[in-house]
Amino acid sequence: MSAYENPLDEKAHRSIHLVEDGHPLEALKIIDDVLRVSPNDPEFMNIRASALHEAGRSSEALEQMDRCLKIKPEDDLYLRNKGLILYDTGDYEGAIRTLEKSYSRDSANSTTLYLISSSYLESGNHQKALEFANKALAADPKDAESHYLLHRIYESRGDENRSVKELQAAIKFDPENIGYRIEYAGELFEEDKREKALQELEKLTTKMGSHPEAYSEKIGLLLEYKENYEAIKACDYAIRKWPGNPEFLYMKGLTLSDDGNYEGALELIDRALEINRDDQYEETRVQLLGRLGRYREVIESVDKNQNLLSESFDVFPTYVDAMINEGMVDKSVDLVKENINKINLEDMMEILGIYTEKEYIAKALEICDYWYGTSSNKELPVMAKFTVLFTDGKWVEALNEARSYYEKLTPEGSAMLRVYVARKLYEIGEFGKAMEDLNITLSGNIDASVKDTFDLTRIILDMKINGRDQGIQDLREFAKRVGEIEASTMIWEFMTSLESQKDPFLYDLLNEVMPADDVDQ
Repeated sequence: MSAYENPLDEKAHRSIHLVEDGHPLEALKIIDDVLRVSPNDPEFMNIRASALHEAGRSSEALEQMDRCLKIKPEDDLYLRNKGLILYDTGDYEGAIRTLEKSYSRDSANSTTLYLISSSYLESGNHQKALEFANKALAADPKDAESHYLLHRIYESRGDENRSVKELQAAIKFDPENIGYRIEYAGELFEEDKREKALQELEKLTTKMGSHPEAYSEKIGLLLEYKENYEAIKACDYAIRKWPGNPEFLYMKGLTLSDDGNYEGALELIDRALEINRDDQYEETRVQLLGRLGRYREVIESVDKNQNLLSESFDVFPTYVDAMINEGMVDKSVDLVKENINKINLEDMMEILGIYTEKEYIAKALEICDYWYGTSSNKELPVMAKFTVLFTDGKWVEALNEARSYYEKLTPEGSAMLRVYVARKLYEIGEFGKAMEDLNITLSGNIDASVKDTFDLTRIILDMKINGRDQGIQDLREFAKRVGEIEASTMIWEFMTSLESQKDPFLYDLLNEVMPADDVDQ
């Protein structure tokens, strides 16, 4: 005999569980059967909206919720569900409007409060986000998600101390959450607290030792922070514990590759591929073959698996390098042209670097000109062309070439190109020449972030030319205008854009604008 007196209650219960268990299409079959008999049942309309949303049909889900709310416009549960769907689809303003209606009917619901806070955070209103996160926590002081939300809010506000405390609280109330512990360990690594970070990772795998995901996340973080010895120890344990799991063979292969042991890495990747023909494993294998100079095998592997040249995997640089080394230069140029708008910027610059290094300068410039003719972002191929000439030692020719494009680009494109050129000239000590390209007044409607980058570059060069004391007040006013954290981030970005990446002058400026708490650390 069924535990439900009303068969509709049983159907509602089953369909909700199917949605929660990741089977929305099965849930829809049950729900649609009910709605054919009772088309205006708001409970099943609400469940149907959740099922549609989980099935990736969010626009239909919102239409379903609107029909549901026409029947029961004041129901806080239905308003909350619509707000959740709006939040998940990125309509944060719409989510806030809907969720605050739900809040006005039930001000103590922690889920509603959490979603309102998250929506405000995503829309950039940190004050309102903090207000509602604190209300959510007051409704349930032991809710780990609310503590984690406060961690994100304080992090966005630059309050590192409170951010860390809230992350620790989230771990306290949800000690088996892998993501929280990994993030905390990452922050400890960032603060150069290596031993504490390793202890935190040990706690993770002690608590979650039976879960391969815990080891996978641990190893991934160790690799990120170049803790290769610790990563290999963790890989060896995981391989013994889960011998049929190829991921740990793959991750150990990555570690050996990072250490320069390409032969050992290739052996492990091949073993992983025997278990699972994964394109990511295959991509890494191709790159290892390239590092070992086995160019014919690179070409054969890619020719057998054209998925490796799709947008998801970037083996283009290795493949192009192999083709050049195998005497297929013209064919490689044709390949790059055919895929010019598919290859990402970082890979394109690497490819052009390969042609330049192997002294195929004309081929690199040919690709740049073709790229310019097909790209909507005209400044990128011009920057690339400038870099080819600059790397070839022809910086005067590179400068003249870049300057010939200033008036052909959009105001923002021109500004970005000027900054790029100035930073390259900064790197070779041509500060006066670099400043020549920045002595213009930008148009008033230019994107604020582009203008800020332009202004900061000009301030730095002015200090480099006329002495630090000349422009330090300008730098401080700039930091005050954009915020100390943003200013320090921009100076760091300037520094990391340089080949040397160790400029004492820029480090000095970084300390000048760095928030006091960060300097102390």
